[in-house]
Amino acid sequence: MNAELIEQYWVRRLFVDFCRSPVLEVSDGALVGRLDHYAQFFAEIDRHLSDWKEVSQESLYRIFTAEGLRRHYLPVSYLVRRLRLPWSNDDLAELIERDRRLQALQRLGDRVWVGTLHEYADWLSRDTQAKLREKSIRVYVNAAAKLLEHAQVERPTELDAKHLTRFLRRHPGHRASLTRFVRFLKVQHGLSIALPPGRPPRKNRYASRVEHTVRQITTALERPCTAAKRRALVAELLARLYGVPLTRVLALTRSEVTHQGHKVVLWPGESDIRLEEKVARLFRESVLDEARGEMLFPGRNGVQPLSTHAVKYYVRQHAG
Repeated sequence: MNAELIEQYWVRRLFVDFCRSPVLEVSDGALVGRLDHYAQFFAEIDRHLSDWKEVSQESLYRIFTAEGLRRHYLPVSYLVRRLRLPWSNDDLAELIERDRRLQALQRLGDRVWVGTLHEYADWLSRDTQAKLREKSIRVYVNAAAKLLEHAQVERPTELDAKHLTRFLRRHPGHRASLTRFVRFLKVQHGLSIALPPGRPPRKNRYASRVEHTVRQITTALERPCTAAKRRALVAELLARLYGVPLTRVLALTRSEVTHQGHKVVLWPGESDIRLEEKVARLFRESVLDEARGEMLFPGRNGVQPLSTHAVKYYVRQHAG
């Protein structure tokens, strides 16, 4: 495949300019062997879009999926710079989570209550006070779906307290996620049911293992290593110490960090995670002071965050 097979002039021009760009010459030694691969990328754009103004983060995601964007990081980075595309890792994460939710609902088939779950998801999205992220919405909808499947009711309005009690006895971890569903049923469908009293919290069986890993990472950070490795170790430290998914830590941006006196707060107004003094110092020195742009844990392409695989590799290498 070559540029002649790309029909639209604007796409062909982008492809040719990309092939002449310095980033391609520097980063790809086997240039000739990769031209067909890059041409296929631009051919997909040619097939799906009719104007360069239609190129956006969302349109590229719809064409290539998240994995495709990751594999095509060179042409994606080029388009972001060449067309000055706004690019947000938070927005990308939202698109991914929304698709996961829709796919999960689609797998439920033609059950009568699936429509109510779509309505529930829309209701959660409109909650301007809570400002829920797509991942939270997916978790809440998934919990509601599991409840309805377990209860074996045709309609959500057939649920009663016994259904909730039996379900939570077997799946106590869904209790918090069902709070909003119970409220939704009351507000939107007039069904008044209440969650049964919860069990007292159990001691986390993984606490000692997490504590051991935190000690290993902290020790590793005291030894000399490259800036990239230090960022990876700090990301793992935050995930372990504060129970935050590593993917969320890696998507952290400068605007999601505030300073309150000598303390550092992550995701203020949402999670409000306040870093302990030693952790705050490591975070400032290894991440905040080193980051050049908005993204605090950039990957090799500078457009998407560092991958979880890279972080795990560094942790095994330096803190294992």
